[in-house]
Amino acid sequence: MIDKQFTKTPFYGVSRMVKHLREAGHKVNPKRICRLYRIMDLHVIWPRLNTCKAHKGKDHTIYPYLLRDVKIEKPNQIWAMEITYIPVEV
Repeated sequence: MIDKQFTKTPFYGVSRMVKHLREAGHKVNPKRICRLYRIMDLHVIWPRLNTCKAHKGKDHTIYPYLLRDVKIEKPNQIWAMEITYIPVEV
């Protein structure tokens, strides 16, 4: 049933497939469907984010990579930092 439904709707993820199978009268849980997706080598099709495409417009500035020709010869010569925001419950 999973293969038949997935052929019709390749955008159904685990949760939507669980809902579909439960409506058909089967007792399934998401862990089992996830395992079966892996065994059957099924991969969901969905639109991906376009994070690598440059924005069009006059306000978009492309900054040069300042370390392109720098030869790193000693420790602590170049530093980097991560600016990812991770929300934390207080």
